[in-house]
Amino acid sequence: MKHFLALAGNDLRVLYRTGYLWATLAVFALLLLIATQVSRLDLAGYADFVAAIILFDVVLTPVLVIGLMILLERGEGSFVALAATPLQRGIYVAARAVTVSLVSIMEMLLLVLIAYDGAMSPALLVAGLLGIAAIASLFAFVAVAPFNALYSFVLPMIGWILFLGMPGYGVLLGWNPLWLAWHPTAPSMALLTAAFAPASVAGIAYGLAGTAAWLGLGAAIANRAVRHMQLQAVGG
Repeated sequence: MKHFLALAGNDLRVLYRTGYLWATLAVFALLLLIATQVSRLDLAGYADFVAAIILFDVVLTPVLVIGLMILLERGEGSFVALAATPLQRGIYVAARAVTVSLVSIMEMLLLVLIAYDGAMSPALLVAGLLGIAAIASLFAFVAVAPFNALYSFVLPMIGWILFLGMPGYGVLLGWNPLWLAWHPTAPSMALLTAAFAPASVAGIAYGLAGTAAWLGLGAAIANRAVRHMQLQAVGG
C-alpha cells in the first residue's frame, strides 16, 4: 500500500507539472458546454446523449493522459530505473490506472450534476464510470507500448479512442448489434445507461460481470505491456 500511495502521489504531481491535468479540464469544459447547450433544446433521448458524451471523455482522458505520461517516462529513462527496482509491475499499473481513472470520473460526475437534472442511480453511475475509466486506462498501456515518440502515437491513439468508445456511438445512433456485447467497454456502458433509465436485473448482472471480466483481462495485458517496455528499455 505504501508503494501504491507513493506512485499515485507522484502521478498526480506529474499531471500537474506537465499541464496534462489542465488539458483534461479543457476537454471537460468543452463537453460541458455542449451538454448544457443541447439540454436547452429539449432533445428526445437526452439521457442517451449524456451517456455517450460521458463515455467519450472517460475513454479519451485515460488513453491520452496515460499515453503521454508513459512517453514522458520513456524519454526520461524512467523505465530503466523501474526495471531495476523490486517494485512490482502490478502496483505501478494499478496506481496509474486508479489515479487517472479517478481524475476522469470526477470530471464526469461534475458534468452530470451540472448538465443533467433527471432521475438517475448514483451507484450505477459511479460503477459505470469507474468500469469504463479503468478499462480504458489499462488498454492505454497496450496502446502506447509500441511507440517511443508522440508523433508516431497520435494516429494509433485516435484509433484506440474510437474503438473503446464504440458502445457510446451505438447508444447515440440507436445501433446495437449483438457482437457489440463482447466489446471491452460495453458492460460498463450498460451500467452507465442503466443509471439514467430503468434496466433489467439481467442487464445489470451482465454489466457487473462483464466489467469484472474485462478488468481482469485488461490488468493482465497491461502488465504484459509494461514488461515489454521494461525489456526494451534495458535492451532485452
